[in-house]
Amino acid sequence: MRALRKTVILVIAPAKERQGGIILPESAREMDDTCKVLMVGPDAEGLHVGDIVLRPEVTVANMRSGKDYDVMVDGKKCLVVDDEDIRLVLNDATEQIDHSSLET
Repeated sequence: MRALRKTVILVIAPAKERQGGIILPESAREMDDTCKVLMVGPDAEGLHVGDIVLRPEVTVANMRSGKDYDVMVDGKKCLVVDDEDIRLVLNDATEQIDHSSLET
């Protein structure tokens, strides 16, 4: 499988487990706001395999309506989105960021 044009394949982070005595169905668990870039199409801009990104809002809306994922890749739930749907890269896989300069 490979991504075409501006398509990006994102691996969905697993739902967070809650501690306590109430068992919730998977659809009611707190969803993680991050995804990992698995594949990037040749025309996608600003993204690299391994980047950690904020989950695109279009997929948040889909999940609330019951659509959990778009495709399974190696047993992992994945989303198929356009590069333009991704608004924030949280951790760039190609750069080592020196956080010491950000400390006050």
